[in-house]
Amino acid sequence: MTSRMDGLHSPASRAQLEARLPAYIAPRRWFRSKTRAIASASLAQVFPLPDADGDIAWAVVRVGYAEGPSEEYALVVERTRDARLVEATRPQFVIGEVSREGGGPAWLVDGVGSRRALESWMRFIARGASAEGWSADGGTPLLSARTFGPIAGIDEPRPVETEQSNTSVVFGAKSILKIIRRLDEGRSPELEMSEHLTREGFPSTPPLLAALELDRGSAEPPTMAVVHTYVPNEGDAWTYTLRAIGAGAETEETAFVRRMAERVAAMHSALAAPTQDPRFVAEPLTRRERETLADAVGRSLSAVLAKADAQARVLRAGVRARLEAVLRAEGAYRQIVGAMLDVEPCWKTRVHGDLHLGQLLVRGGDFVVIDFEGEPARSLEDRKAKRSPMVDVAGMLRSLHYASLTAGGGSLWYALAKRAFLEAYDAAAGASALPERPSDRKALLRFFCLEKCVYELHYELDNRPDWVDTPLVGLEELMREVDAG
Repeated sequence: MTSRMDGLHSPASRAQLEARLPAYIAPRRWFRSKTRAIASASLAQVFPLPDADGDIAWAVVRVGYAEGPSEEYALVVERTRDARLVEATRPQFVIGEVSREGGGPAWLVDGVGSRRALESWMRFIARGASAEGWSADGGTPLLSARTFGPIAGIDEPRPVETEQSNTSVVFGAKSILKIIRRLDEGRSPELEMSEHLTREGFPSTPPLLAALELDRGSAEPPTMAVVHTYVPNEGDAWTYTLRAIGAGAETEETAFVRRMAERVAAMHSALAAPTQDPRFVAEPLTRRERETLADAVGRSLSAVLAKADAQARVLRAGVRARLEAVLRAEGAYRQIVGAMLDVEPCWKTRVHGDLHLGQLLVRGGDFVVIDFEGEPARSLEDRKAKRSPMVDVAGMLRSLHYASLTAGGGSLWYALAKRAFLEAYDAAAGASALPERPSDRKALLRFFCLEKCVYELHYELDNRPDWVDTPLVGLEELMREVDAG
């Protein structure tokens, strides 16, 4: 390691940096634990970029909390003598000032705000290079790039401003680097799913070009970043759908919903294709596993009222009474669960796991599926678990319902869109892991729509009480559908 970056983890400089990290990390959009009190932020590993004179590094920051386990986050760091340019153009990327060896101040900035840092690391990844690092825990960790295809256009980096749980940077409208901010002990679902779908030749997702992994002696190296081919697009399907509803889309104009369904069905067929990779082999979804799922939904539903009571002051009038009425519909719940348990054979595969309209990009009237990280609140094991493909179908239907209510489309538009989606999905499903009988597919779909609605109730009560009506309407409609047979 070069002498100048050595100073980043020398006692004095490290103490200064670590004192500034909590204030920098806490407001970032990619920081997951905003409700937890940060007790400390320390450097766990540092990987100086070779041939960068020691001023650019990839760092793993260990964040400790007042209560509960610590977390690790990836941070690209650049040290510069003058941060005024970055401060003037992207002040949100300035971490702070630290002492410099030999006298004089130095500034540390988040490398996402530095063209030099981004282009240097992209060249490192493109040539499949490796770099040794320093670790607070001892040993010599290794940061390694794996390539799956040639990376074109490693200049003109442009950070994507709308990122949430991760950070993406577009390079010359040819490739896109996604930094996996929160690190898990194991390969990310984004990497595994992208690699598999690229290998299967699934055309409706950006091809995987490279991955950056951290080898520090664990069974599976954590994923630091992935690189995909950049897909020029006109935005996401959520915005597209809101515009379509606002423009008065009627029955014949739900053709775009059918195209979405066809792409989802093709993805499920690719995920169910025969393979020697145990991570993607279809397996039975046993009755015991389904009983566990049903028990979890039941417990989650029972906890809704307590959460509603805690939010009573901000809930709309009549919401709690409607929640109680839904909870009293025990016969409908038993029917939904019983029908799901009776499905035989029942299969599970890898799925998207967090599929909604925001995870589809619009491209020339067609759609591309992106972002396979799964629900951020779930553990890595849960996000990589095999599930029924109907989990994704339920996610899309619930997202269409949200869009309909948000844009004022009402129940008629949603009913038309739901029918169009399911008809097209069933026609295109092909060699997937779904039951052959329509009644069995309906039974699985109803259960996973129930599961999704209950999840949404908890989310909205915790984060957006004004939106509780949306999943509540979904549950009420589901109950009426069951009662009607």
